[in-house]
Amino acid sequence: MTCFFLFPRFCSGDVSQIPHPGVDWKGFISRLKELMAREPKIFCPMTQALKPWVDVQKLSKFYAAESSAGSGGGCAIS
Repeated sequence: MTCFFLFPRFCSGDVSQIPHPGVDWKGFISRLKELMAREPKIFCPMTQALKPWVDVQKLSKFYAAESSAGSGGGCAIS
C-alpha cells in the first residue's frame, strides 16, 4: 500500500501513528490533515504551483465512499 512508502517521511518511520484507512477512515483523514498542515508544500509541475504532498480533498472524494460502503472497511479478510 502506498501509505507505507509515503508516510515514513512524515512520521519518522513509524507508520503506526496513522490509523489504517480501511479500518478508521475518519481517523486516517484527520491524521493526514494534521501531517499535511505541518509539512512545507512542494512544487507541482503540472499546475506550476506549490501544493501539499497529498491532496486530502481529492483522496477523500475518491476513497471515502468506497471506505464507508458495505461493512465499513473494505477489508478483504472475512
